[in-house]
Amino acid sequence: MASKYEMVVEQDIGIPMRDGAVLRANFYHPKAAGKFPVLMTFGPYGKDVPLKEFMTEAWDTLEKFYPEILEASSCKHLVFETPDPECFVPDGYIVIKVDSRGAGKSPGRLSPNSPEEFRDFYDAIEWAGVQPWSNGKVGLLGISYYAAGQWSVAAMKPPHLAALLPWQGTYDFYRDRTRADGIFAEAAYDLPTYKKFVDAVNVPVLANITEFGKTPLFTVDELRSAGVGIVLYPLSAFRAMNKAAENVYTAIRRDGHQKNVIDTMQTRDELYDRIGYHEFERKLDELFAASRKS
Repeated sequence: MASKYEMVVEQDIGIPMRDGAVLRANFYHPKAAGKFPVLMTFGPYGKDVPLKEFMTEAWDTLEKFYPEILEASSCKHLVFETPDPECFVPDGYIVIKVDSRGAGKSPGRLSPNSPEEFRDFYDAIEWAGVQPWSNGKVGLLGISYYAAGQWSVAAMKPPHLAALLPWQGTYDFYRDRTRADGIFAEAAYDLPTYKKFVDAVNVPVLANITEFGKTPLFTVDELRSAGVGIVLYPLSAFRAMNKAAENVYTAIRRDGHQKNVIDTMQTRDELYDRIGYHEFERKLDELFAASRKS
């Protein structure tokens, strides 16, 4: 193609679902007659929130270290984990960004990574595949959440789906997101119960130790003696932080200031020492300086 297409932006177009619901999408297309291949994203993070507002630290890094990106695009349509339409439409592609049901401008009940969401994704693909401006081929691309859903909808084999480009997205929710290929032994009353799990299966057994539940607060050594391979404390720090926050706000309401609870707080220097903040910043500066030179 000798010349580039001008981009037209149409916001909040309606995409009908099989149950009568209508999802909303932004429609980026060439200012020209004809049929074009479609690139689609489908997810809950909000099609109308540009990266500059959604993740300011990422935007600041982009401006500081990668100015060549801003030379190629205004990035005002660049949204978290989804493609920049300014990089695709001029070359003859249509880009459609769909707010999933219950997210952004799409009404309904939010149901992330569910069979219902993948069914809606299927319907959106098939709708795009038969529109008069479509050449009948729909491709999917995106990062993380916008990648993981591609595998699931592709397994449903929508006839107009032509290609996938899933970046950094799991395809196995059980092993990669929730259970890591282990057995989650929930609410075990005693150590012999854990031992039964260990003897029955040939994968690591995880003990979920939460306060105020039915499982006694076994020590790591006790759980190890029963053959438990992983111990998880999912709520301990959260509950402690909630209690600390409650004490601070109670003091502020009572005293009109936080002076009487300052000694219970972590200082900025303590935080930076704990997380190695200054060393991390130094390494980042070295990394970006090296990338700029190359």
